[in-house]
Amino acid sequence: SKVRKIITRLIREFAENPGDEFGGSVIDGRDIGTVAIPDAVCKIFMTADPMTRAKRRLEDLKAEDPDATLEEVYKNMMARDHGDYSRRHAPLTLDDRYIVVDTTNETVEESFQKVVEIVQRNV
Repeated sequence: SKVRKIITRLIREFAENPGDEFGGSVIDGRDIGTVAIPDAVCKIFMTADPMTRAKRRLEDLKAEDPDATLEEVYKNMMARDHGDYSRRHAPLTLDDRYIVVDTTNETVEESFQKVVEIVQRNV
């Protein structure tokens, strides 16, 4: 929890003053919009059905771990999700300001475009 407090402070400082060259910030994390920056201008929660997420993660892992299996990746992902939702400090929760984007049936490009449009409408 000590490290989490330090990181949260640093994230808040960056969000408040990202620097002139940035003009704003996009910060990713499972407790950013409810704990680190609860008053964020735009909160997006990207998700997909669990099996789609596991397949995507497996593709990412194949280069570094060619022996990784879909079953193993799925189990690890579900365990991480459970831990994130049920942890004592800063659990993963969504408030009513979040815009949920389900990417199950979208390409990376389609998901990116959808997020760009949401940000443009909300900032």
